[in-house]
Amino acid sequence: MKIGEVVTLEGITPHGKKIVQESDDGIWVIEQITPATEIIFNSDAPGPWMMLRLEGDNDRRWVSQVKDDNFKVHLVVDAETVDVEPEPPLTLVVDPANVDRSKR
Repeated sequence: MKIGEVVTLEGITPHGKKIVQESDDGIWVIEQITPATEIIFNSDAPGPWMMLRLEGDNDRRWVSQVKDDNFKVHLVVDAETVDVEPEPPLTLVVDPANVDRSKR
C-alpha cells in the first residue's frame, strides 16, 4: 500500500469494531508509512505502520500494514474494496555458476 491510497477498516476486536462503528464504516486515507524499525508507540503488532486519516474528518490512527491487532485493512480500488495480503519480502538468489568472474 502507498501514501494517498484509500482503505476501509474491518474491526476484529471489540475495540476495532467500536472504532469502525464510530467512523460509520468510513474511508481512510494513508497519510504516512513508517518503517517497522521505527516504533513510536507500544504495540505487539509488526510494522511497517500506516498513519490513516478518516476521510472528511481529523480522526487519525496508526495501523500495522502487516497484521494489526484490532483491524483488517481493505484497499479500495475504483470504488471496489479488495482484500490485500501483505507481500512477503523478496529474496535474491544468485547461482554461482551464472556469475561472470572475468569482469572483476
